[in-house]
Amino acid sequence: MIDRVSEVRSAYTGDAIVTQGDVGTEMMVVLEGKASVTRGNRKLTELSAGQVFGEMALLDNQTRSATVTALEPMRMLVIPGPAFRKLLTKVPGLTEALLATLSARLREADAAADL
Repeated sequence: MIDRVSEVRSAYTGDAIVTQGDVGTEMMVVLEGKASVTRGNRKLTELSAGQVFGEMALLDNQTRSATVTALEPMRMLVIPGPAFRKLLTKVPGLTEALLATLSARLREADAAADL
């Protein structure tokens, strides 16, 4: 089902894949490569194969909360917003997986705030 509503996209080293403050219209799953996640001049984390990004803007209809930049050549599975919303109701386990991802990010942010 996901393969019918998604496409594979490539990025090159240094490409800004999403930019903080932009409107989010799609989410991505990293298939290959690594990316850096930054907010302003502060590096938040790195992403690698199997990790997702861009979903927050789709879930809360807010602008992108961070910039994601390719650290090396990447391939990503790109899922448009409307398809993402349908998948949440049709793919068992997807909602729980996203909640776990968001919870982990919140815990990381809380830990960083304590430093």
